[in-house]
Amino acid sequence: MQQFFSNLVTNLGGESPNFSQFGMIGVIITLVIAILYCFFGYKFLRVFITVIGFLAGLGIGYLIGVRVGANDIVKWILAVVIAIALAAVSFFIYKAGVFLVTFFVVLALVFQLCEKLPAPWPPVIAVIVGLAAGILAVIFVRPVVIITSGLCGGMSFSMALVSDLIKWQSSYSQVVVFALGLAIGILGILFQFKTSKKQK
Repeated sequence: MQQFFSNLVTNLGGESPNFSQFGMIGVIITLVIAILYCFFGYKFLRVFITVIGFLAGLGIGYLIGVRVGANDIVKWILAVVIAIALAAVSFFIYKAGVFLVTFFVVLALVFQLCEKLPAPWPPVIAVIVGLAAGILAVIFVRPVVIITSGLCGGMSFSMALVSDLIKWQSSYSQVVVFALGLAIGILGILFQFKTSKKQK
């Protein structure tokens, strides 16, 4: 159960950019971005999906470079090119960006939760659920984006606060992070539904 909470917190928090590895300033930046994403994720959706599209492309490009055995320079060239391409798609093709972001976030979450299943089920289930979530996000943009941004932003804020700022370590720390993140996420969801209107 502890591992389940850990995986859930890590993956939900992963949608919001995390700069904690850059020290205290990075932690503060992460906290600010996470709380903005939690409470204004739908209102500033185009900005967020562009940033997330860039970060996702960076990771995908680098992974491709690793898979093909490229040297470090080629890996980073691939990473930057794919990152810019995904960021451009996310910004200019609004619903394509919504689909891509939702697909990759759900893919990562489901894969982590199913990783103990026998092969080849983890990636198969993750892709199927990711595609379904992406399609639903395109059809029902506002509710899906508000719910995912509220929860992901809340979890990311909670992770940065408890693990990186306070640096509290205990056997129950992930449970506390989950409970706090869920509470903040629900507040963010309610706030967004109350204050946002459908984008045309």
